[in-house]
Amino acid sequence: MANMFRVVVDTKDLMKLNIHLGAYAKQAPVVVSRALNRAATTTRSEAVKEARNNYYVKAAAVRATFNIRKSSKSRLTASVCSKDGSMPLDKFKFSPNQPRPKNPPAALKVGAKKPGMKELRHAFVANINGTKIFERTSKKRLPIKRLMGPPIPRMVGNQKTREVVERKSLETYEKRLDHEIKRVLEAGK
Repeated sequence: MANMFRVVVDTKDLMKLNIHLGAYAKQAPVVVSRALNRAATTTRSEAVKEARNNYYVKAAAVRATFNIRKSSKSRLTASVCSKDGSMPLDKFKFSPNQPRPKNPPAALKVGAKKPGMKELRHAFVANINGTKIFERTSKKRLPIKRLMGPPIPRMVGNQKTREVVERKSLETYEKRLDHEIKRVLEAGK
């Protein structure tokens, strides 16, 4: 599963940029590239914040799924893509967080989406190369399967999150574009 964010830059804005830079119009691709790169990193950080606001997930786990393809002066596009499969349920909040074979709980509680926790009646915690959440696939003791939660691209890809992230990245792009223009004009003096 993959999810991609887009910030669209209009060509009319580039024409205005060339007029604004005047004698330094050759620097326009560099200015746009720097602003796009900053907007791309802002996109990732805002997506991580939004995922943390809506889900019980670690920021490092969300950040690891993102790939940023940066802009250059010859290629004026930047892309931010989140790609990953399902995330194991043990990476989210769960209780009890250690195996209790002597006093097992009636149900395991897992919290993937905020707020609250959901009961999983047939799930259990086992320490198999670390603490993990499993469920039996038959009435017998084995085989067991590891339970998975929602994929991170789906967490950051819902409509509400996309709108917030794209709005913030567009704000950053415009702010950084103004800053880079001032920087080029001041360096030319």
